[in-house]
Parts: sequence; C-alpha cells; structure tokens
Amino acid sequence: MGMEAEKRESKFQKILKELEYIKYTLNGLMTWDNLINLPNGAIEYRKKVMNYFVQDYYKKICSIEFRRGFQKLENKSEKSEIERAILRNIRKEYEHMQKIPVEEYGRYVELLTEVEEEWKKARELDDYSKVKKGLEEVFSCLKSFAKYRGEESRTYETLVEYYTENITLERVEDAISEMKKELLPILQSVKLRAEESLKLKVQDENRQLILSKELMSLLGFDFNFGRVDIGEYPTTLSNTPNDVRVITSFKDNLLTGVYNTLHECGKGLYEQGIDRELLGNYLGEIPSQVLNEAIAKIYENRIGRNKKFSAVLLEEIQKVFPEFQNIEEEEFYRAINRVDKNPVRIESNELSYNFHIILRYELEKEIFQGSLKFEELFERSQEKYRKYLGIELTKEGDGVLQDVHWVSGYIGFFPIYIVADIIAGQLINQFEKEESKLEEIIEKREFSRLKTWLTERVFKYGSLYSLEEILLRVTGEEINPKYYIEYMTSKYKSLYNIKCKAI
Repeated sequence: MGMEAEKRESKFQKILKELEYIKYTLNGLMTWDNLINLPNGAIEYRKKVMNYFVQDYYKKICSIEFRRGFQKLENKSEKSEIERAILRNIRKEYEHMQKIPVEEYGRYVELLTEVEEEWKKARELDDYSKVKKGLEEVFSCLKSFAKYRGEESRTYETLVEYYTENITLERVEDAISEMKKELLPILQSVKLRAEESLKLKVQDENRQLILSKELMSLLGFDFNFGRVDIGEYPTTLSNTPNDVRVITSFKDNLLTGVYNTLHECGKGLYEQGIDRELLGNYLGEIPSQVLNEAIAKIYENRIGRNKKFSAVLLEEIQKVFPEFQNIEEEEFYRAINRVDKNPVRIESNELSYNFHIILRYELEKEIFQGSLKFEELFERSQEKYRKYLGIELTKEGDGVLQDVHWVSGYIGFFPIYIVADIIAGQLINQFEKEESKLEEIIEKREFSRLKTWLTERVFKYGSLYSLEEILLRVTGEEINPKYYIEYMTSKYKSLYNIKCKAI
C-alpha cells in the first residue's frame, strides 16, 4: 500500500469518527436539551446551530476524501465483517443524502424546527389550521428529495422501506390485511365491563419518577450509564452505549406513565447493550428503528401486560403509592389489559394500538397518492376513527395534531410499529424455545435472563448486521406475523370470552 493510499484510508477513518460524533452525541445531546431544558427564547439560535451541524455532517459524508476512502474500501477483494457493515451503513446514509443540495437540506432542517413549534401551538389551541401550511411544506420537501434521487414514481414506498429496512411495502400491506382479518373482529366484539375502568389518578410527578426508576432498575437498566427525565413526549436518545437518555411522559392516570416508561426502558436496554468496541466504526448504534421498537414492545406489552407481571407491577406501585393498597391482583390485571375507546394512540390499549397505526398509514399514503387534500385531513381522520376504532372524533388535537411524526419529517414511519409487533412475537417465540416461558422468569423476577439472551443474540451487535440478517440469525425466519396474531387472538378471546371468527 502506497503512502498516499494510507493517508486516504486514515482520512476516511477520521471522517467516519467525526460523522459518528455528530450523529450520535451532538445530535443526541441537542435533541435531549431541546426536549428537556431549552428556553423558548433560545429556539431561533438553536435552529442555526442545528443547521450548521447538519450541513457539516452533509459536507463530510459528501467530501472527496470520504468518497475516495469509501470507494477504496468497496473495491477491496476481501472484506472483513466490520468493513462490509461499514459499507452497508454508509451506503444507506450516503445514497439518501448525497443527491440533495446541501442548502436545501439545511433549509429543510430549519423548516422542521419551525413546524414543530407551530404544531405545539396548534395542539394547545386545538386548531389544525395553525400548522396545515407547514405540514404541506414538509410533505412537499420529501417529494422534492425523492425527485433528486429519481424515486418520484414511488415516493411513499421508498419512505416506508427506508424505515422498515427494505421490508417491502407489499409485505407490510400483507401483514395489515392479516390483522384486519383476524384482529378487527375481536376488537369490534369487545364488550366493556364496569370493573375494568380502574383509574389510578395521581398528580405527583416526583413519585411517578421514583416508580419509573424502580421499574427500569428491576428490568436491568443501568443508571451508571443512563438517566430518565420527564418530558412532554416519551423517547430515548443514545449518545453512546455509555450515555443513554430516556424521556418518559406522565398523565394523571398513573398507568399511562408506567407504560411509557416500560416502552422506553426497552429501547434504553437495547442501546446500553451495544458492544462499545463498535464505536469509531459507525456501527455503535441500533441497526433499525423497527428492531428498536420491537424490543420496546416486548417490555411494554409482552412483559408489562403479562398476568404474572401484573402482580409484580402492582406490588411496586403500592410501595410508592400506598393509597392503592386495596386494589386486587385480578382487578389490576384486567385494568392493564382493558380494551377501551381512547382516541390517543400512545394511551391506547394493546388490541387497539395497531388500528391507530393502520389509519395513520392509510392517511399519509392517500396524501402521497393525491386522493386526500390537507384541508380534508381531519374529516378523513374522523371517518377512519369511526371505521376501525368505533370512536367519534371531535377534537383536532385528538386526531391530526396528536403525533409529532409528520411535523418532524417521519413520514412513512408509522408502519414500523406494525412490523415491530410482528418481530417482537418472533423473538419471544424463539426465547421461549431456547430458554424458558416468559411467565416463569417473571414469576421468579429473573428479568436478567431475558436481557442477557437479547444482549447476546441482538443488542451487542449494534448495526454490524442488518435487521433481516439478525432476524434470520436469531429465528431462522423472515418477517412472519403468525406468532403475533396467535398471541393476540388467544389472549383477547380468552380475556373477553369472544367466539367470533376471522373476516
């Protein structure tokens, strides 16, 4: 290898680390600060700072030195496992960005910050018109980006497949059809019982945070390498596996906060479980939002709503909130699995949740297809809420203004929640084959067994392997909705004594 080639390789590795610093830590810290600490008066300057780092990242990944190093690595006849993974991850990022003019992409980042602020005001006023124009601009920008990449004929499909890691839109739609066929009749057959409307009303956020920390510690979250804070919207931000920031959100119903925390705890465990040796190679991150969400669904639902865990959870709640000492275990189990008609997606029950997702998926798809105009969005939302959930939607804040996804540019993201539930079902099926039934480890409080299994089979690899590779390595299957549908059908038919057949 000549001296010039060595310098180029060294420059490529140096830029790779700089990209990692910006993408992981700078972005993570600024986003966390925006959500937790940033004063309203600092927003305008922060937009400029974020735009600067986005453009810096863009320039680095599109630089001649980086392209040369990338090309050299790509041309190697024999590549290591790590080198193949670096190429795969950079190729995805590079191809997604390099055809878009840097100034235009910087303006898009500024636009998102502006529209997110408009969205917050629109939610406060329950007035969609305050954000409609900005939302149209976000969709328009994504359509323009698709043209630069030569994908305008299948813009929406490309957006979905970017987030689902090339699980095709066709396969997602097949899964949605199965859910409509098997699970919608169950949802529509549920008859609510009065005793299931248990509400654990609380106003004390300090005690809710104490409970959140206790639950996260119980499940294996290491507070030496992470923290949890209270925010308006639950999320998890990883600066590195050594610095994982969980944000949970509380309402006046204690259980809403509990399940927000369990969901984000799953993501936090994943981030903390990534092998630190992968840092510096652009591989020390989750390989897929789908897989991240699948782990979150395991901790929120497969553990969090399990009958054995309901006893554990009730005990932990009663330690921090002694005013709930009189609640019985069976009453509590039915309450945490209650199928109610809640218009709020993140507060909805396990059975209803994916129908919230399906209607959002259908709305954004119709916008891209041109069959739905932005001024018709709330009215069409009302129709779909009525069709799938039996809910008469009256407030715009409970419909088109509910989620931050669209105003943050995450269009095409909603289907990952469906795929995540499917993959969670596959992972739990495999865990129970290899290790033990979930009920057994929960009853013994051996949560470390699940965490260890997931770390060894999934977490530690970061993005060394793709979603598809991990799924095949762990389960021997591609995406398969069978296990998720069997779990949901068995659980809710039994819980509500339902005899209905599939559509």
